Amino acid sequence: MKEDFNGYIALHKKILDNPVLQDKTDFWIFIHILLKARWQTKTINEEGFQVGKGEFVYVHRTLADELQVHNERLHQALGLFVSEGMIEIFTNGKYKKIWVKNWDNYQTKK
Repeated sequence: MKEDFNGYIALHKKILDNPVLQDKTDFWIFIHILLKARWQTKTINEEGFQVGKGEFVYVHRTLADELQVHNERLHQALGLFVSEGMIEIFTNGKYKKIWVKNWDNYQTKK
């Protein structure tokens, strides 16, 4: 799985002006989400479950541990990002997936 995290992401300076990301913890959580998101679609199991561009599969507790934040704090930040239209969260009972909305607008070379 390590090969999935080679490379870089585009990060525009205007992210500093985003009122949603003025809190340093929210800022770091969102940057972490951008870094975890896939840059291309990939099928991850025999059942054909796909993770698309701008998406990643996560376990809430593991993500909180990676970020070194409490579960409740992560839940609060994810809820804020959903309500602000920055991400969507999908679940099918087996997998949870975060999708960064407008991924292509941010990450496509121009």
